[in-house]
Amino acid sequence: MDRSILRTMYPEMDAGGFARSDGSVAFYTRVHALLTADDVVLDFGAGRGRFNDTAPAYSRALQDLRPHVSRVIGVDPDPAVHQNATVHEARVMPDVSTVPVDSLSVDVVVTNWVFEHVTDPAAVAAELDRVLKPGGLICARTPNRWGHWAVGARLVSNRAHDRLLSWMGTRREGRDIFPTRYLMNTPRALRALFPGYRVIVYGHVPPPDAGRSLLANQALRRLLKLAPEAASTIWFIFLQKAEGA
Repeated sequence: MDRSILRTMYPEMDAGGFARSDGSVAFYTRVHALLTADDVVLDFGAGRGRFNDTAPAYSRALQDLRPHVSRVIGVDPDPAVHQNATVHEARVMPDVSTVPVDSLSVDVVVTNWVFEHVTDPAAVAAELDRVLKPGGLICARTPNRWGHWAVGARLVSNRAHDRLLSWMGTRREGRDIFPTRYLMNTPRALRALFPGYRVIVYGHVPPPDAGRSLLANQALRRLLKLAPEAASTIWFIFLQKAEGA
C-alpha cells in the first residue's frame, strides 16, 4: 500500500512509525515474551534480512533478536543468508528440508513468512523437531490458507505474483518473491505435522492491501474486521514441544 494512504488510514504512524495493526510489531513482541538470555535461536528461512530495507526503526529493532539471546543461527537454502546482519552465524541449507544444526541444540525456532513456501511439510516438521530441545518452541508467522491473501495467491500463477504485488503497491524485489504452496498453513495441518506439541494458533489482520485506492483500502479494512477468525489474513503460530520428548 502507498505510504501516504497508510498514514491517512493509520495516523498513529506519526507517533512511532508503525500502524496499530502492524504484524511485525505484534508477532515479534510475542516472540520476545518467550525468550530468555540463554536461548539459542534458529532463524529458519532467515534469508538476507529483507526487513532491514524498509521496516520502521522500532520494527527493525524488534526483529533483531541478537541482543536478547545467547546465539541466533540463521539458515536458508539461499547463500544470501550470509548477508543477514541480524544473525550471529549464517549457514546454507544443503536442501530445503535439511537443517545444518545439531540435534536437540535449539531452544526457539523463529520462522517468518516461510511455512507458505514449504513443499515437503513432513520433512520440514521432522527436521525442526529434531533440532529442538524438549520444551522448546517454534514461533511462526505465515498467511492463513483460507485468508484472502492466500486464496488470491492460489488463483494467480506464481510467475504473476510479482506483478500482483506491484499493483498492490507492495515494495518487494524479485529476489524476495518465492513460489507458494500453503501446505503448513492451517491449524489442522500443524496438529498433524507436530503430534504431541502444544499448538497455539491465532489470527491477525494487517493493514489492507487493495492497491492504491484509499476508498478500496478503507472498504477492505471494514470487511476484514467482520470476517471470522478462521478467515484471518495471517496466522501467528506457537508450537511447544513436550518436555519429555
